[in-house]
Amino acid sequence: MNTKVKTRTWVALLNLLFLFTAVNAQPVRQYLHEGWNFRQARGTNWYEATVPGTVHTDLMNNKLIDDPFYRLNERGVQWVDKEDWIYLSYLQRRILCYILRDWILMLM
Repeated sequence: MNTKVKTRTWVALLNLLFLFTAVNAQPVRQYLHEGWNFRQARGTNWYEATVPGTVHTDLMNNKLIDDPFYRLNERGVQWVDKEDWIYLSYLQRRILCYILRDWILMLM
């Protein structure tokens, strides 16, 4: 079998797999305010985050900074807005399957 035939066979099999998965699938609902983590861009430790929210409130909730509105604490947290922060959340696997299925259908 040449490569073109093998490729089409695999694409057809994957398409059938995703088609049968989609027929039995239930609608997926994922709330975007759940399951968020954040870290400092140059750091490696991940912490739980609240979305919607701010970096300051997430740092306070994780006991990494003191309340900036209490006495003179604001002076000690002025570094926060000068740093870059990364927020991360994952989509459920089913959503990814639908995206892959649609992508395979576009190839055919």
